[in-house]
Formats: sequence, C-alpha cells, structure tokens
Amino acid sequence: MIDVAGGRGGLLRAVLTQHPNLTGILFDRPETVNDHLLHGEGLSGRRQTEGGDIFTAPQGGDLYVLRFPDEPE
Repeated sequence: MIDVAGGRGGLLRAVLTQHPNLTGILFDRPETVNDHLLHGEGLSGRRQTEGGDIFTAPQGGDLYVLRFPDEPE
C-alpha cells in the first residue's frame, strides 16, 4: 500500500495497525514525512517513508491511496 500525499501518516498508521499482514509506504513532501506518525509497536519493519513529488510517486505498489482529509492530523 502506498499512501500518496499521506501527510504525517495517520491513515496509513490506522490501516497497518488493523491489518498486521500489510506493509506500507508513506509518500509526501520530504519535510512532511520527516515528522511522521508511524511510530509504535508492530509498525517497525512494515512501513517506509519516502519524500518527493506526488506526481512521481513510487512505482510497484499493489494499492495506491489518496484521500481528502476531513480534519488536520
């Protein structure tokens, strides 16, 4: 799963927490992913962060997620 423009990773954290068999990549601007929320037990080794331009998101994901936030994280 690749969370494109995923902010600090709140959605990705929730999905990975509920589904321990999944792995994910948080992709957003470098300054945003540097302050990610993907800390915690069970997430280490299952998540990556990558900074860059959302129009050149990483290739090879099984699922790409984009969402419109209803409130700030």
